[in-house]
Amino acid sequence: MIYQVGNALTRGNALGDAAERIESLGGSVEFRSVRFSKAQLDGFVTRLASDRKELESKGIHLKGWGPDIITNTVSVSLRPDTGKARESLRHAYPDIPFTFEEDPGFQTASRVADSPPYKGGDRIKFTQGAWCTAGFPVTKATGGRRYFYMVSAAHCTRSYGDVQHNGRRVGTVVSRFYADNSELDNVLITMSVGPYVWASNDYRKIQNASSGESVGSQVCVNGSYTGLTCGVKVRQTGRCETLRNQFTGQQHTTCGLVWARKSGAQVAVDGDSCGPVITFVRGGPRNGWVTVWGTVTAGSRDLSDVLYIPARFILRASSTSIYSGR
Repeated sequence: MIYQVGNALTRGNALGDAAERIESLGGSVEFRSVRFSKAQLDGFVTRLASDRKELESKGIHLKGWGPDIITNTVSVSLRPDTGKARESLRHAYPDIPFTFEEDPGFQTASRVADSPPYKGGDRIKFTQGAWCTAGFPVTKATGGRRYFYMVSAAHCTRSYGDVQHNGRRVGTVVSRFYADNSELDNVLITMSVGPYVWASNDYRKIQNASSGESVGSQVCVNGSYTGLTCGVKVRQTGRCETLRNQFTGQQHTTCGLVWARKSGAQVAVDGDSCGPVITFVRGGPRNGWVTVWGTVTAGSRDLSDVLYIPARFILRASSTSIYSGR
């Protein structure tokens, strides 16, 4: 599509000759006459940005606006969107061609307001349970097809059911691993996932899953409520812990746990369950990527300690592999 201000393009000029060349190669070109150039539309957008505060004083609140080259107008969404506000905007700028659109509801992407593909560290809500955290994405091949899932915590939900994020349904629990005296407290959720986990205010690609833990090593704990806390030192591996299930009231023992602590720090709170435990790759072509060590299953009263389930146990039990960005 070629747009020209004024009369429709005619053959014989440079653009017309180029169009004929494209058509000779089997392509097609359509010419359309418009009133405003792209530069003029951009100028209108800049004017509105400069006048935004003045417009707000008049009760006109611009939520989003930009050039629409298809309609040759400036597309605007208002909040609140009223007939009076639209008419006032047209009256204030009689030279600007407006079209009005419903507010799409854009907001900054974050752990609590993400968009597909979803990432480890996102905040999620189980319709059969509580608010928790998405752990890390996994994948498995079955019957010639590849499937993708998000890991989270089994103790966050009474049973199977849907999972929500930011008020929207994003997935369903399809597998649950929560036997007493086992190494697991996890579910698999079918949802749109990417090979990422949140760091602080951005997200990173996953390189791999850790193959083992050692006392004295340091990790980063990454819950959707507390956020990223690094320098958390491993104190013990292979630990068993009996914890009360918030829904059944019964005691449940999980073994193979890793105990890590950062004195004086807030490492994990309610809602951080299944937050990914990670370390960052330093140097090389994947600098800044992450290795996933496991998922949070419990925190201490003073918030400085955390118990996490090693990722390798989850992958082995679910017959999956970590969804890597490699």
